[in-house]
Amino acid sequence: PAAPDASPSVGARDGFLDVRWTWSSSQQNGDAVRRFRVTSYRNGTQDTQVLVNDPASRSQTFRTVNGEQYRFTVEAENKAGWSKPSAQSAVAISAGKPLGSYTVTASEGDTQTTLTLGGSVDANGAAISRLEYDVNSSGTWRTLPDDRRITGLTNGKDYRFRVRAVNSEGNGPASSPSNQIRPYGSPSTPRVSASVDSRTIRWTWTASDGNGRAIDRYQYSLDGGGWVNTSSRSFSRTFGYSESHTLRVRAVSTASDANRRISGIDAASARTVAAPNPVVEAFRTGETECDTAPGSICTRYNVRGRNLPANTTVTAYCQFRTGTSGAWGPSQFPHDARTDGSGSFTGNSSCHVGVNTYLRFQVRVNGNTYYTAAVTK
Repeated sequence: PAAPDASPSVGARDGFLDVRWTWSSSQQNGDAVRRFRVTSYRNGTQDTQVLVNDPASRSQTFRTVNGEQYRFTVEAENKAGWSKPSAQSAVAISAGKPLGSYTVTASEGDTQTTLTLGGSVDANGAAISRLEYDVNSSGTWRTLPDDRRITGLTNGKDYRFRVRAVNSEGNGPASSPSNQIRPYGSPSTPRVSASVDSRTIRWTWTASDGNGRAIDRYQYSLDGGGWVNTSSRSFSRTFGYSESHTLRVRAVSTASDANRRISGIDAASARTVAAPNPVVEAFRTGETECDTAPGSICTRYNVRGRNLPANTTVTAYCQFRTGTSGAWGPSQFPHDARTDGSGSFTGNSSCHVGVNTYLRFQVRVNGNTYYTAAVTK
């Protein structure tokens, strides 16, 4: 018989190639065809021959190795023998879905993760066109970017990921879930405010959001000093009058990454009140016999003061005059006292005055002189 007048066509499926050919009575050359012979060529080398004993048949299926290149020829036989082979078919390759799966390791980023894939997947005859992932075994598959980075995650939420390979034949099996991650970022910045009560400044700050991790502590720095740890959200200190001070505050989380453990810094400044005017005053402590008029009764006075320099020595003197006008006499009977931490003192004087005699105290401290109002009996 004549050779088949057309090369066979081939259909591919997972692990098989289906060969089809055409034949007509005009090709018999005087005797009916008894059978056909189909020859396979694998990667250019003859591989398998199959006899098709049914002359009415026009197809033959071959089991193949996925991914290998195959071509086929067909011959016909009658009583005169075998025809010449047909022209070879076009290259055909069988393929299936990808085989096997990866191991998946996920990193903990800031609203994102990067997946690291281990192991290998058999493409099974067709190139892997993409990788897909799902989240928490949801079954909703998305294309995995080439850099393996998945964004749009919520910090503080737990995630696991599965990955599968996809080729022209479909998707391979899903991997086992990755390690569990909980993305995190830097804590939110605490907001600092300050209030003043006389010489005391009190700073408070808002609670920070750990952004995926717990807040471990806060840190504050007064006037540019070193950072001090605290579990509180307030700090106060008493300063001198008319002093300005600044407190910086930041939050520290339990994050393992030092670059995402510390929040931004906020600061607040405040100034203590101006110092009040110093006050000194004489006060009555009792009666005593007059020095200059024995038998007469005089009134005894002491001196006290406030709003003076704290923890400082003061010297008090007594001055006298006769009548409501006229000059004050010399400073005499000096005695020392010391102010306390708030700038107050009480002297230990016992100067006294009688009728028509006036007394005032002169108080000297740090080069300044202050006078009490005049008092009399």
